[in-house]
Amino acid sequence: MRIAALITILVVSLLAPYSANAAQRNKQGVVIAGNDGNTHRAKDTRHYSHNDFRALVADKTQKEVLKLLGRPDNVQDYGQIVMWTYTGKTFDAVTKNVDTMAIIMFENGVVSNVSFM
Repeated sequence: MRIAALITILVVSLLAPYSANAAQRNKQGVVIAGNDGNTHRAKDTRHYSHNDFRALVADKTQKEVLKLLGRPDNVQDYGQIVMWTYTGKTFDAVTKNVDTMAIIMFENGVVSNVSFM
């Protein structure tokens, strides 16, 4: 059931475009984008292997992930479950192929799952 719920949330997140121009604050009070344009991160062009990315965000809060990776490309807030999507940040260490997206799932404000597509 958990995988089906994750897939449903992922599909919904892909269909709901993220607006970087509007101030957004999730239910935990973390500002994820502001109308100031660029105060939340400098452009991060680094790529992380799956293992490195998972280790980087493991057990982190939303504020900690925001500080490490900057503003996500897409956000879906379902209350206790929040999903952040980063595009082009991760790669498969075996094939060296860059992933389309890395999805970080937060439960109660803390990273609970990371997946790659």
